[in-house]
Amino acid sequence: MVMKTLEILYKNIFLTKILALLFIISMSCSKGDGSAAVEVVKNTEKELSSFSFLSANNGALATDVIANINTTAKTITANLPSDTPLTALIPTIAISAKASINPQGEHDFTNPVTYTVTAEDGSTKSYSVSASSKTSAKQIASFVFLATNNAITSNVVATINEEDKTITATMPLGTNVTELQPEVQLSELATVDLNTVQDFTEPIEYTVTAEDGSEEIYTVTITTILNQRQILQAVLDANPGTTLDWDLQNTIDLNILDGVTTNTEGTIVELIMAVDNLSVLPPEIGQLTMLEKLNIFNNKITEVPNEIGELKNLVFLSLSSNLIQVLPSEIGELTNLKILILTDNQIGSLPAEIGNLNQLTNLVARSNSLTMLPAEIRGLTSLKILSLANNQFESIIPEVGDLNNLTSLNLNGNSLSVLPKEIGELPNLTLLNIAENQFQEFPIEITTLENLTFLSISANNITTIDVAISNLSNLESLFISDNELNSVPREIGKLINLKKLSLRNNKITSLPPEIGFLIKLNELSIRNNNLTSIPRSICYLEDFNDLNLSKDNQVNCAIPTQKDVLISIYSANPGNTLEWSVDNYQGVSFNANGKPIAITANNKNLSRIPDTIDQLVELGNLAVNSNNLTSLPTTLGNLNSLTVVTAASNNLNTVPSELGQLTNLVLLSLTSNPITSIPTEVCDLQTSNGGVLTLLTDPGEGCD
Repeated sequence: MVMKTLEILYKNIFLTKILALLFIISMSCSKGDGSAAVEVVKNTEKELSSFSFLSANNGALATDVIANINTTAKTITANLPSDTPLTALIPTIAISAKASINPQGEHDFTNPVTYTVTAEDGSTKSYSVSASSKTSAKQIASFVFLATNNAITSNVVATINEEDKTITATMPLGTNVTELQPEVQLSELATVDLNTVQDFTEPIEYTVTAEDGSEEIYTVTITTILNQRQILQAVLDANPGTTLDWDLQNTIDLNILDGVTTNTEGTIVELIMAVDNLSVLPPEIGQLTMLEKLNIFNNKITEVPNEIGELKNLVFLSLSSNLIQVLPSEIGELTNLKILILTDNQIGSLPAEIGNLNQLTNLVARSNSLTMLPAEIRGLTSLKILSLANNQFESIIPEVGDLNNLTSLNLNGNSLSVLPKEIGELPNLTLLNIAENQFQEFPIEITTLENLTFLSISANNITTIDVAISNLSNLESLFISDNELNSVPREIGKLINLKKLSLRNNKITSLPPEIGFLIKLNELSIRNNNLTSIPRSICYLEDFNDLNLSKDNQVNCAIPTQKDVLISIYSANPGNTLEWSVDNYQGVSFNANGKPIAITANNKNLSRIPDTIDQLVELGNLAVNSNNLTSLPTTLGNLNSLTVVTAASNNLNTVPSELGQLTNLVLLSLTSNPITSIPTEVCDLQTSNGGVLTLLTDPGEGCD
């Protein structure tokens, strides 16, 4: 039953489709029956919906420019960036579907261009396209108060700071700033909102509008020249809590005010405001144009006004012990400045303009937060003293090596571990302090500083001293305390001009006897080391050269070595002319084992021979004629190797009997001495040794 029903349904659908097809054919083929043909309707839309200049299609554009379309007026306007060429631009245009537009492609937009949009049905709509490249220039080029427009005797030209967009001017003394008319010159096609008389009691904002509508705001600040008294009053007004006791109303002569010094014309040339509880240095300070010295030590100043740069005659400036974090670049305008003291502030950097101070001799910036110097510091060609102690430097720029007149460089208390090699090129440097840093190796760069007289490398982590330290032959003070030294090189004995030497708080186990050559030494500190004894030559420096020796109580004079004995002869005789040194013992002969066998020290201004001479166990010849000896050590009798002793022309009164033990002695010369008698033990040598001994004395002073 179901199948039969479906069959009937399919037949009906098929018949329906056949009938519909026949109807359509009959309608299309009918003629002369009075019915109209069917027409297709074409699109009439001809709108321009978007007009733009894309940077991708126009190389002169950095960004896309979307034009403004006024559909009522049928106008299109495009404002392109300043100075964009209009002669060859390619627009991107969106229009109605099935419409077309003319012209197309690149076009010259110097003048308005008509674009026609044609709809599908042939109807048209025209748009006038105008493109412009308006300038964005909006600069105040000049700001002048003309004498012809204001109650002043001469024109006043304001200073324009284009970076900060500020304009400043100082009007003559007594000028009424409530009624001033400036002449303002602007960028071409720009306008300004204020062009009438203005009240400049407070700063005023001038708004400059460019042709393209963009704006720039300049802040104009006008001050008037004050007299000397008014400037001091400005200091008091800015610091109501100050302890300055100036009575400006009742004081005629400003020179009698505390800290104020004037010249014969009553102009302030020195101003000292130290420990006066100041918190503000007012900008009016810049009007003290004859000021030569300014000292505001130990106050609470946080900011230095830009007007500091007006003090062109300033020679001395101290800003130490305040709360200053930044120095204005105008500091570089103080071209007569010789001394600048910035100690104990919070300054993080020095302005590059500081390099303009080519007269500066002293720059003291201790105890700040400095981490780097500007390369422009090379411009400080007159600088002699540079103190950067107690800052945060991890390195020093090589430009410091260009400061050829530098005599003192203090880098104490930083975080330095190396020095630039250029440091060693400072020909006039006499003082170098690099204590309390992080050096682990002796900075070899400093060993070329031949004029150095003071060197401190204390409180580092140095383990050895380079032998090249001997190059510093003019050194007078050397401080190497609080390091990790285990030893001291013998070459330190070449520093013959040394007066102060500190080696305390190290790990030194022994000292070289060559320190005994330092006969100018008057202070030697060796406390807190691992020493148990010191060379005899050092002990003699204490005994005979007024050396102030600071050592631990358990440290004693050691039994001398052969080398120590020789150097002891040198150190026991202040003012001697032996001409001995670390590598040179003139007049001394050594055997193949390096032991002294002969000493010739005639006419060397000797006043004593140390008792320790008996340690020279292979000494055969001792010649000490023409000196200032008053006695010979008894220990000479222990030197069985002695064959010749000549001590003529001295001040000997006696001859030690112990010389009678010298059985190998063949010559004993004692002429030209005030000797009264010869000991029997010595005389007996003339027979006991087979008559070999020749004893030379003055007539009446020989043996019986």
